[in-house]
Amino acid sequence: MVDQGQNLATWELNTTAVSWVDTYYLNVPQDQVKQVTLANAKGSFTFTKDDQGKWTLPGLAPGEELSAEKVDDVIGKATFVTMLSPLGKEQLPEYGLDKPLAVVTLNTSDQTISLQVGAHNPSDSSYVVHASTSPYYVRVSDYNITPLVESGQSDFLQPKGTPTP
Repeated sequence: MVDQGQNLATWELNTTAVSWVDTYYLNVPQDQVKQVTLANAKGSFTFTKDDQGKWTLPGLAPGEELSAEKVDDVIGKATFVTMLSPLGKEQLPEYGLDKPLAVVTLNTSDQTISLQVGAHNPSDSSYVVHASTSPYYVRVSDYNITPLVESGQSDFLQPKGTPTP
């Protein structure tokens, strides 16, 4: 019951859509992911977790070594996605998902999840994203999505000349 002596002003209410919904769009525990495939304009990269829990990437040249930090960062961005705003349940042409900028496939022991990245909107620094586990299309901050769109094989490697601990 509202106390009649208390006044609530309109600016005290948050009216954005994300203030009324759970902003966690995709949350797959990273320790449950066995394989991740990232496909973007720079190629297709399949990371597989070995028996020791380390990520591997086939096809590395002699002397090339994966950077665990860089791989974990990108995989973390793909497994934990928070939305800026919902767009709805209908795929529209302007979402750019007919030719996605990136597609991430997450394989766990009991499911395969696909995450598609569509059109970039520079005015609000976001991308359109759709996960196979959700009927909704959403906008996601480019901070979280840009590494999925722009990372190439060299981005996952230890810099040359840097000793590994």
